Amino acid sequence: MAGGAASGYVMTGSLKGALTGAFSAAAFYGVGSYFQGAMEANKLKEGLEVLENGLTTAQFAGKIAAHAIAGGVMSDLNGGKFGHGFWAAGVTQAAGLKIDGIDGASKFSPARIIAAATLGGTVSKLSGGKFANGAFTAAFSRAFNDELHFNGNKLSWIDDDGKVVKEWAAVSGRPGSTTEDQSVEDYGPIPEGEYVLDANNLQNWSDVLGLDKALAYIGRGPWPGGTSSWGESRVWATPIAGSNTFGRSGFSIHGGSTPGSAGCVDLTINMNSFTQQFNTYFQQNQFQQNILLKVDY
Repeated sequence: MAGGAASGYVMTGSLKGALTGAFSAAAFYGVGSYFQGAMEANKLKEGLEVLENGLTTAQFAGKIAAHAIAGGVMSDLNGGKFGHGFWAAGVTQAAGLKIDGIDGASKFSPARIIAAATLGGTVSKLSGGKFANGAFTAAFSRAFNDELHFNGNKLSWIDDDGKVVKEWAAVSGRPGSTTEDQSVEDYGPIPEGEYVLDANNLQNWSDVLGLDKALAYIGRGPWPGGTSSWGESRVWATPIAGSNTFGRSGFSIHGGSTPGSAGCVDLTINMNSFTQQFNTYFQQNQFQQNILLKVDY
């Protein structure tokens, strides 16, 4: 992932660090996504005993083990020992419920990442490794798990514990279209699958040049229709390999004055709230540049 690669390069100053960062972002993101699915499934099982994080004891143990293994591989790729990264990431994840209590009023807290990094570095040092390597591994294990879910009528922002941070009413597709029309270009809703939103792909109407604004009002230029069609901002969504988009492209999350789109996720008047959440997340989470969007009807 681009954010992981950038963070890896910044923290190590090398191409190897960038590649390790990209791998680590993908690995920890994948682990987080899997267990978020388990949390959602648990909600449907009446009478199931779960911990504060929504997982059963066995599932939480599995999450700790998965993070530990990913941390071990990351440490090995970064020139350290598997065991040092294993313990740094594993212990940090095991202490996750305690770390979540730090700066509890904030959903995205640098203080929690710093706490995780400090704990991971200390564990690595005590196990014979380098503090910096353990801190790096633990920080990544906390930073790459948030994601977005769109189900056809709402867009949900979900944190790494499977908790819904915010939700917005949303639609996709032209009025009258259904999920059966996912393959119909310029009419049906955004196809089911997974997409990546990059912080650098957020665009604001306020940054549009005068000529392009003039073209927008006659349905031309990069913002055809202007704010009535797009709202004050939009962010592009890039399909992940394996997602069947039926040859369609140009997906985004945007606003506008009238519900409906040619295949994007339309938040209408809720786009400003989403943009604020989007910007805050990336400003406060220096290890992240991407967030995953899952579309599932």
